[in-house]
Amino acid sequence: FGEIALLYKCPRAATVIAESEPTRLFRVDQKTFRSLLQKQRKVLQKKKMQLLESVDFLKEIDAIDLKRLGSAMTPKDFEPGDCLVKKGDEGDAFYIIKEGEMKVTDIS
Repeated sequence: FGEIALLYKCPRAATVIAESEPTRLFRVDQKTFRSLLQKQRKVLQKKKMQLLESVDFLKEIDAIDLKRLGSAMTPKDFEPGDCLVKKGDEGDAFYIIKEGEMKVTDIS
């Protein structure tokens, strides 16, 4: 708990009081927490760029726009049987498969 205050540099949203003896916690300071998150973001951005660079129809896009596209990408998980899109749905996004398989049906 407490990650929101560290992420957004805002006051604590709750008071927390130990209820048992002993109560032992692990503490992570803000500087370390933010540093680790920044490193994680950089690794994720690099992986997104590698994925985007492997997509044929994006090969002509310059590096700056590819980086913007990578920053706009958000992960979405699907379970077997979940429907990603249906024929006739509005085309408001495109998808790049990071891992797994999708089945395409009813093509016209």
